[in-house]
Amino acid sequence: MLQHLSPLRTFGLGVTFAVAVLGTACSSGSGSQRAALEPAGSPDYRAGQSFTFSDRGTRRVVAVEGGGVRWSRKPGTSYLVSPNFIVPILRRESSSSVVSHQAFGSPEDLWPLRVGKSVRFRVVRTTLSKSDGRQTRTTYNWRCDVEDTDRVTVPAGTFDTYRIDCRRFFGHRQTPRRRITWYYAPELGHYVRREKEHLGTREIRTIELVSTTGRRGA
Repeated sequence: MLQHLSPLRTFGLGVTFAVAVLGTACSSGSGSQRAALEPAGSPDYRAGQSFTFSDRGTRRVVAVEGGGVRWSRKPGTSYLVSPNFIVPILRRESSSSVVSHQAFGSPEDLWPLRVGKSVRFRVVRTTLSKSDGRQTRTTYNWRCDVEDTDRVTVPAGTFDTYRIDCRRFFGHRQTPRRRITWYYAPELGHYVRREKEHLGTREIRTIELVSTTGRRGA
């Protein structure tokens, strides 16, 4: 069971008008338009749903069990996650190790989503080596903020989304090492874009939704 332990002064009418037009034309941060959304409840996944992304990966919901969601990307393999996807994977097993994450705090308090909401929580990662039985533990601190709403276009279509920005801090350091940005579409009950950025190298990896089956309400 998952445990839950910031006046621009302008001179002249022409400048003021230009700023106003620019503010309207620009996105809220992702090159897209703002979206009008009601507060969004947490995801409600169902067995049989699948989401195919631009990394050529299809994630399928195998089962919903004990407060977690079991997903599969390859036949015969699966991993367990919280329905609250901002929490790292609860348990994933490979031929060489078992990796699990335990969250402390209240990451579920981010829901229902509203612009301006923020949560902080701690995650302990445990890696068990199958070869020698050795365990290693690492602690990370996370801060997640609902920054804005965006209307975004991905290969699967155009969706009104909440933009959730999560930053990971190692131990007690004040500077984050990783940022993950999620674009969550309440219409689908899942995110349609995810951006992972390593803040040291500034490398960003982005995946976008290509198609989905078992859509809610379908």
